[in-house]
Amino acid sequence: MNDEQEIVQVEQEKVTSVGKMDMAGAFGASSINVAKVVGPENFGKTIVRLLKYMRPELIALLSMVFISIAGAWFGVWVPDILKKITNHLVESIQYFKDVDLHYVGQICLTAGSLYCLNALFTFTSGMIAASMAQHVVRRMRYDIKDKLDRVPLKYFDGTCVGEILSRLTNDVELVAVTLQDTINQIIIMVTTICGVMFMMFRLDWLLSVVTICSVPILLLVSNAIIKKSQAEFSRQQQLIGKLNGHIEEMYAGHRIVLLYNHVDESILTFEQTNKLLLKATRKAQFLAGIILPTIKMINNLCYVAICVLGGYRAGIGIISIGDIQACIQYTRQFAQPIENVSNIASTIQSSIASAERVFKMFEIEEMEPDGEHTDVSGVQGEVEFKHVSFSYTDDKTLIKDLNLHVNAGESIAIVGPTGAGKTTMVNLL
Repeated sequence: MNDEQEIVQVEQEKVTSVGKMDMAGAFGASSINVAKVVGPENFGKTIVRLLKYMRPELIALLSMVFISIAGAWFGVWVPDILKKITNHLVESIQYFKDVDLHYVGQICLTAGSLYCLNALFTFTSGMIAASMAQHVVRRMRYDIKDKLDRVPLKYFDGTCVGEILSRLTNDVELVAVTLQDTINQIIIMVTTICGVMFMMFRLDWLLSVVTICSVPILLLVSNAIIKKSQAEFSRQQQLIGKLNGHIEEMYAGHRIVLLYNHVDESILTFEQTNKLLLKATRKAQFLAGIILPTIKMINNLCYVAICVLGGYRAGIGIISIGDIQACIQYTRQFAQPIENVSNIASTIQSSIASAERVFKMFEIEEMEPDGEHTDVSGVQGEVEFKHVSFSYTDDKTLIKDLNLHVNAGESIAIVGPTGAGKTTMVNLL
């Protein structure tokens, strides 16, 4: 070995102690002690931050809104046209007239054209929503990458790699899927409900009031169920991060796991975390799953009320048979968007929980920026560590009682296993 190059290797005892500390830290980070979650902490704040990410896509968003509204109105218009066929058939039977097939055919052609336009506009709005969502999450990934470049090593030392990867992949992807699947559906839902109410009031005000009375009941029931399920969806996403962190650490440190005979404990930790995830997911999906049948039951009761009341009013000559048929169709149209939203309620809640986890990364304390370069022209270059101890977290000592002396002009190499503190030692300089 040359005098100019001295290799300072960590003694085997120190390597072993570091390995033990790494194991303790790794398994500690994968602990299954998950705090009880009461749902997204800042539901409204998370929504606002998501909307801010959509600001650069304002033109695409406005285009999607316009196309979605137009497509929804095409669908709302159809029952008002089809009622003419029913009224024409009833009139032909009552007055023993021939059915005007040309007139019926024209109405069917008009209704078919409106349905085609509805499908075309809905498809187009879905394509715009998908493109917009991918641009949003693309910027989100860049922002996360820039943020991770500015956080101190303390964060990486105290956070599982799998947990970070889970936020970068699972959580961000879930946000993307929800944005592209729900934004246009919500716009269509609002437009359809408003359009249906307008058309029903044109036909018969009393039947419209019956339909409107079902809305508060639907909102109260849905809100009560969603509040209970939000906590479980937040817990589910948290446990997914824990499980991913544990798996990543066990595979990355597979040799250390075998060396310290930690296989059984690793499997036990995985099984316990997996059971907690199963329990949280099952409860969350059950609560989200009962929303749709509950809404369908309320809508069916409303449907029966419309049929009975509409039949009575038609019998006394207040409205026509065609108006009843149109009102029944509008009742179904009114219920459909609400049922669609209930179908994706679980995805929306998971997405909000994921978005909140992503945004929490942006709140991590950053490293202080480097100041102006210091003049080192007079430095001799002699470095000495005397009884140096260092840790990023209070419960895990990374460097303990380190003594090292390097003379000026000497070149050394600092070697050791991953996590032994090589980078930290250099940063301490």
